Amino acid sequence: MLFRSGETSLEALKRELEEELGIKVQRAEYLVSCSHEYPDRIVQLELWLVTEFIGQPQSLDDQALRWVDVGQLHKADLLPADQPLIEALVQRLC
Repeated sequence: MLFRSGETSLEALKRELEEELGIKVQRAEYLVSCSHEYPDRIVQLELWLVTEFIGQPQSLDDQALRWVDVGQLHKADLLPADQPLIEALVQRLC
């Protein structure tokens, strides 16, 4: 998630999901954050659980989009930086 000047994490989440998926977030819960070091940069990631939204999620920027059951996330082809977030989400929802 990229922040614009003066945006809070929740504001950035809402904006990004509207721009990329076409949904309007009504309610979201912050779960956890973590950092991951790649050879050329360090990324800071936040995990939010969106519990209420308006609209039908769709890819508005031509990226692949698919639903994955929480219990199957560890089998999905995700980046190494996502692994701690997957663990936190599985603990929260399973």
